[in-house]
Amino acid sequence: MSNSSIEDQSPWQKSTVGMLRRAYGTTIPRSDYFALIKALLPYASHRNIADLLASLDQTQRGVVYNDVLSVAAGDIEVSSFELDRVLDILRRAGYDAWLLDQDPL
Repeated sequence: MSNSSIEDQSPWQKSTVGMLRRAYGTTIPRSDYFALIKALLPYASHRNIADLLASLDQTQRGVVYNDVLSVAAGDIEVSSFELDRVLDILRRAGYDAWLLDQDPL
């Protein structure tokens, strides 16, 4: 992500990118990908999640958007174990502080 695109990000995007970079570095493991989508769904629109994850992983936005829709609809199931594991990773990266700035959708 270039510096100009970082400057153009909303406060939500900046804080979320920071948390995800602390949690995962430069690559989100495929094993955490769907659970991460599920963890973000209460706090962002489908489009915002797709834009964010596509920019982080350099993945086509349309592919990520379809994945977000599938998780939201329950077509891709995320177990409570998977979600809890990802939430533990996010908590170590500042998830609880990040939540204080979020408004659930």
